Amino acid sequence: MPGFGQRLGAEFIAATGGDVAALGSADRLAAFAGLAPAPRDSGGSAAISAVRSGSTDAC
Repeated sequence: MPGFGQRLGAEFIAATGGDVAALGSADRLAAFAGLAPAPRDSGGSAAISAVRSGSTDAC
């Protein structure tokens, strides 16, 4: 899959068993991969950062 390195590919297979349907949607896949931007508001400034919501057990 484009954009996946060896480590992310291994984490993805470990977390889903290779079944993409386990994530439910492309948005969830992007969030799992850490590719989905999330707003981070702090005080008077706003920044966008990537949020990783996948399992860290495979690290």
